[in-house]
Amino acid sequence: SLTYKFSGLSTGQHKLTVRAFDLYDNSTQQDIYFWVSQGSLSVQNVFCYPNPAKTDINFSFTPVTSTGGFNLSIDIYNVSGIRLKTISRSFPESGLTPLTVSWDLTDEGGNKLYSGIYPFTVKFNGSDGSFVNTSGKVIIIN
Repeated sequence: SLTYKFSGLSTGQHKLTVRAFDLYDNSTQQDIYFWVSQGSLSVQNVFCYPNPAKTDINFSFTPVTSTGGFNLSIDIYNVSGIRLKTISRSFPESGLTPLTVSWDLTDEGGNKLYSGIYPFTVKFNGSDGSFVNTSGKVIIIN
């Protein structure tokens, strides 16, 4: 994991090129494209609990927006990257109040997922076109 805070980036699309080397001086390169916006949506305190989970899990977050509501989409994947479940919600208004979305640990077909690690992404889309994405992992134990 690598964390780097950028500052002074102009609004618009940017490209970040990451190059990594192994011990034998072999390299690989990956381009990451991202947008910088002056949107009015930000999200704080994104986490899920209980984690590890046995019967259900709650995704908790605190939205901060000055333009009204937003839409939320949570995608849960298996370790092969196959999307197993999408949870979508709309929030017409928001403030500094923590919000929670529950998940019963089932896939789109209603089948309980097996024990394992499941990556997830959370996408917040503001009514003004601004957006915030984050990700994490859920651990399921049966």
